[in-house]
Amino acid sequence: MFENPFGKVEYVTSTPKSCLSSQVESKNMEQKEVAYNSYDGVSGGKVTYQSTSVSYGPSSYQAMFGKSHKSGYATSGYATYGKLNRYGYGEGSIQATSVSESFAQLPGILSTRSEEKQELSVLNNRFATYIDKVRRLESQNRALATKITELESTRTVVSRSGDIYDDELARLRREIEKLTHDKAEAEIQLHNCVMELKDCEKRLKAESDARCNAEKLVKSLRKDVDDATLSRIDLERKLETLQEELELLKATTSEDMEMMKSQVTVKHEEVFDAPIPTADLTDSLRDIRIAYEQLSKSNAYDVEKVYKNTIADLQQQIKTSNAALGDSKSALLDTRRQLQSISVEIEGLRSTNSSLEGQVSDLQDRMEKEGEQSQRRIDELEEGLQKSRDDMARHLADYNKLMNIKLSLDLEISTYRKLLEGEEVRISKNSSRDASGYDIEKSITVQSVSVSSTKSIESQPRILVREEVTTRSGSSSSSSSSDSD
Repeated sequence: MFENPFGKVEYVTSTPKSCLSSQVESKNMEQKEVAYNSYDGVSGGKVTYQSTSVSYGPSSYQAMFGKSHKSGYATSGYATYGKLNRYGYGEGSIQATSVSESFAQLPGILSTRSEEKQELSVLNNRFATYIDKVRRLESQNRALATKITELESTRTVVSRSGDIYDDELARLRREIEKLTHDKAEAEIQLHNCVMELKDCEKRLKAESDARCNAEKLVKSLRKDVDDATLSRIDLERKLETLQEELELLKATTSEDMEMMKSQVTVKHEEVFDAPIPTADLTDSLRDIRIAYEQLSKSNAYDVEKVYKNTIADLQQQIKTSNAALGDSKSALLDTRRQLQSISVEIEGLRSTNSSLEGQVSDLQDRMEKEGEQSQRRIDELEEGLQKSRDDMARHLADYNKLMNIKLSLDLEISTYRKLLEGEEVRISKNSSRDASGYDIEKSITVQSVSVSSTKSIESQPRILVREEVTTRSGSSSSSSSSDSD
């Protein structure tokens, strides 16, 4: 809180974010010089002015100030401050000298009034710049406080979101357990189907072997049937040959009989035509006829017997062949019926096998699809969970970062407050010390504050120059400036 010719201004000193972690590096600081000149105008015929200059560099901070009065005396002072230590305070001794000047220097001092006015305008511009900077720092402070509030509310929302995610994860775990149970049941069904398929394959193999054996039996029976058929055909051909021979023999015998009858008739006629033989010739002819007839009968009987035996044998062979052929046909029919039944059973087993293979393929496809869907769902959930964790970690890091900034700001504000309180105490003591009431006391405090932060925040040194002016009426003005090296 301070007063100036331009009005009353109230502000809170703060430090930008980029200067939270800073250190004073005296070796890299350039030599700079700042001059302050001010005056309080003419009051009661007396002119009071003040000239102050500050120079600081890598080795020391110096301040020179002087006072002059039209009343006939003037004072000047010179102070040298040692190097700043690591906490921003000076080291070494303070030396001050004071010299009284004559009143004759007053006209020269009055001649510099125009220059002092120009310097005062420059200082006023700098003062306005400092006010703008203070306002900007206040806005930044409010923005940081808003961010901290938002982050605290976000942390509550994140915790609630964590509960929601926990519920969702529990539900998804239950779904995963259910899917795992369904998968186990499907695997059991698949195992049962595979075992049934193996049994069907074994039965199919056994039936295939039986079919192969039946086909081999049929082939062997066909060979036997073919052999029997060939034998029958051969026997029939032989029978036909024998019958033809029998007919030929019969025809030949008939012809021989006719020839013999004709000869006998001719001879009989000749005999009848001839003279009647004697009794010996008749007996001889009768004996010859009887012998010839007996021979013919015996030959015919033998031939007929041979043919009858041959025909009986052939008929017996034909019967035997027909019986074997009937047995073969019946066995062939039985084999064909068995083959047809086996073929029907094989077709049924093949259809059952194809249906089981289709069921197994469908079940495998369904399991693969369900597994892929479950894996995609798990991947999505893991990705969402990882994203939520990353967001929570990022928000927590931002919250910690802002908390560190807040703590640093609180520390710096408390430090500034203590410094301001010390300056106010010192100024009040100095103002009580003044008896004339027209002197202006000016003090310049050069401070350097270094605050280290654990986060990766931009670090740079800051020098705070605070100027406080106390007048006779007790009003005080304060201005602060911060320069970054």
